[in-house]
Amino acid sequence: MPDREETCSTSSTELQLFSPQRPLCYDEVPKRIRQLYLSEISQDSFHQQNLPCTKVTTLNKEGTQILFVKTVFKPPCNMSQEPKWLLWCCGFVFEDRKLFCLISQSKVNHPISGGAAIWEEDQWQTNISSDLQKSSDFKCFCLQDIVDFINFEHFTLLNSNNINTIQTTSIPDEQWSSFLYYYYNVPDQKTSQHAFAIAFIKDSTPVCWYEAKYKKKKDPQSDKHTEGILLKKMDPFLKKHYKDGGAEVERILFYTKNSPCFSSNETMVVPCIFQLIEKTVKWHRKYGICMDVFYTTPWGPIEPTGFDFLMYSDISQPDNIFYPYYVRYMNAPYELDCSYSNAQCNKLKTERMSPQNIKLIKNVKHKFMELIKNPDQKTNKCFTIKEHLDRGQKVIEAHTDPPEFKNQMSKIWHDVIMQPIRAELTADFNSVIVKIFINHLETILGGNSPLKFFHIGHLREPGSKKGGDLTNLTPTT
Repeated sequence: MPDREETCSTSSTELQLFSPQRPLCYDEVPKRIRQLYLSEISQDSFHQQNLPCTKVTTLNKEGTQILFVKTVFKPPCNMSQEPKWLLWCCGFVFEDRKLFCLISQSKVNHPISGGAAIWEEDQWQTNISSDLQKSSDFKCFCLQDIVDFINFEHFTLLNSNNINTIQTTSIPDEQWSSFLYYYYNVPDQKTSQHAFAIAFIKDSTPVCWYEAKYKKKKDPQSDKHTEGILLKKMDPFLKKHYKDGGAEVERILFYTKNSPCFSSNETMVVPCIFQLIEKTVKWHRKYGICMDVFYTTPWGPIEPTGFDFLMYSDISQPDNIFYPYYVRYMNAPYELDCSYSNAQCNKLKTERMSPQNIKLIKNVKHKFMELIKNPDQKTNKCFTIKEHLDRGQKVIEAHTDPPEFKNQMSKIWHDVIMQPIRAELTADFNSVIVKIFINHLETILGGNSPLKFFHIGHLREPGSKKGGDLTNLTPTT
């Protein structure tokens, strides 16, 4: 997962929101698509990895582009039961103008050797394909329009746990007013990474914790995301509070700007969403505490390079599944990223080039920067994708002579104008992946789970603040 700046079974009714069509059962999925999915899901992607863990892979098989998200984690269970590791997978198969979205989960039966949460060699379950054939925990959706898929985020996936129906939850009005007060009046160091938590104590003033932003730490075992840092602050407080005979903590409301990660670049750090599960279950068993987690921006596991396979020559074709994105940028002017352009130019290997050729590259690089930094001199406006392409090609034709340089610089310019489109696709797919995963997680944890997730979007501050005087509602360090 990039550094951030934002069920045992799932009913067909819940997941039909992808499309007016019903989801396909295992046997209804085209054999070729099914085989592509199973060939990847059966691969051991977690050898010598700390668990829980999420892996994202992109590959091209026989001209078909595939993107997979695979997560292995251990859901909490009754104390009398042995916890089982669960493999959750969300795979996307792009073929012609169709998108197949396949979702499955299955138990991984092999134990973790020596008690260490590291996946050892030869422990991968070999009968996943036969399990899925018999399981209701497999769904497939076939869409012929990418818009149908992206619009999935506009539906009420989380049902009763959606913030738009907050009245169906058990959060008292007074607690919700306190949450909104802090949401609107968060300290001045509010950032795109910030998070806060409020513990509501019976007949007492709420206790709050606040963390402003991502921490850059050298220790590979230290939490860097705000969620993990907050949990480490809250744990000793709760221990001391109950040891000293403190009043009952009725509930904890936890807000994070970006949804808790379920993958991490830090190999020794447990992703935030699994930390939240572990701590909430532990606190519920010891203290009877429940926690509701709210987030604004879904932040998924696909890296910024996840859609680098998508070229201009692909997306500009009407029969391509991503063509609607091209149409959008064909009609709407947008800015290009100068630093990205420089980075792409710097990747060119110049060790064996003549001084004259190196000078040619530097000249074109400088011209690219001028194109990006200086909009239309007459209108001072940005350009559409076709206009960006034409402007760059004129520079390349005028300032490069050897054909191989023209091809290299043309490829770089195509990547530069595609970068914002790829970034938007990454954000859209991450948004849907997060919502699918949390939906499954809600049902895995069960209806009586002490942990609930809510996607609240961007709340608009009302004209007048409500909820009473909460001047004592300050961060606890």
